[in-house]
Amino acid sequence: MLDSIPRAVRQVALPESDCKNLFLCSLTSKSILEVIPIDALAALSEAEASEKVEDVSAAEAGLTSQQGEDVKISPPREKTQDEEWKLVYDLMRADKRGIFFLREHVSRFMESLETVSPYPLPSYARDFIQSCLQEYATVPNGGHNPNLSQENATFEEDQNLKVVMWLKPGACSADCACPPGEKPDQLLFIIYFIKSFFPPPEWYVEGTQFALLFNARRQNPRLKVMQPQLIHRVKQLRERSGAFEVMLVHDETNNFLVPESSRSNYLLISESGKILCSEKDHILMGVTLIATNRAAVRAGLSPIEHRNLTLKDVCSSYSLVMLGTSPGVLPVRELLLFYDAESKANFCAAAIFLGIEFERMKNFKTISSDPPRAVIEFAVQSNVIDRLMNAYEEEKFL
Repeated sequence: MLDSIPRAVRQVALPESDCKNLFLCSLTSKSILEVIPIDALAALSEAEASEKVEDVSAAEAGLTSQQGEDVKISPPREKTQDEEWKLVYDLMRADKRGIFFLREHVSRFMESLETVSPYPLPSYARDFIQSCLQEYATVPNGGHNPNLSQENATFEEDQNLKVVMWLKPGACSADCACPPGEKPDQLLFIIYFIKSFFPPPEWYVEGTQFALLFNARRQNPRLKVMQPQLIHRVKQLRERSGAFEVMLVHDETNNFLVPESSRSNYLLISESGKILCSEKDHILMGVTLIATNRAAVRAGLSPIEHRNLTLKDVCSSYSLVMLGTSPGVLPVRELLLFYDAESKANFCAAAIFLGIEFERMKNFKTISSDPPRAVIEFAVQSNVIDRLMNAYEEEKFL
């Protein structure tokens, strides 16, 4: 069963996993196929890596033994053509009471699957996936979950878990007629706990830091499908800048739109209490965003208005709020506009195009000139933010 999990999936799961076991489930047979120790998955990847090295060494040895012959070495063929897989995923937060917003997460996961899959999914897919998630996150024996890592074995703190399904474009799925002579593929997915960071209480008082990533966009913002190159760029910027989250800025042809952040939605809040969010077609309607919409109504706040948001809108906002699975509703203290010569050139080009006179803005602050580094500061404490955060907390298990 181990080798039914593609290398591309293992490369995602192993570095971020924080569990003893993961579930391998089959949507085709409607069953949990195996509870796999994470150590066994790691051992398989290590064995494959060793085998690949041995294959290359053997090929090189064969080359040197053939004197005077022009021989080309072909790299060992992978068992799985990883470039063909589409990895669809969702991330959710759980505690000893269960998974927060479980129905909403499953609905979003299903929407992505139905869009990516070339064939209809089984009619029971939604209920089966939800039941697998519930079973994996169940907390038996007074708070001891056998799937949690040793450090988190008592569920003393919240923990994030991830579900990942891999699909091949053009592959057959369960409830469909396949071309003659072809059999339906197994539709498999895994569930596992991941390393989790939740902002400390003081962040909700003091705010966090964002940074801008230019010429960055998701291919289809309405789907949770992994884009390795974008993930790599975001990770590099977060490590270099120290920012907690990165806002994705489109290029000039798209008027420097800033629809979303790399793993979250965001809200802009005016001094008068008006709340703005990006146009719905430009973003993944995150579970936290949907819950925050409900929370705003219950708190008696202005309804959230969706429209195109550019870098100018962001820079001129009174407050900026992050919405995400781990942080919930989290105020942003400052936005890092640029941090070196290249990022400053990108920002200045956008500022000229949009007419942002940033150096005259009272919330603009130069951090250093060499390397060039500057931020926009936002108001963190306000009546609107407090009411929004409190109402969101009440939404978690409604």
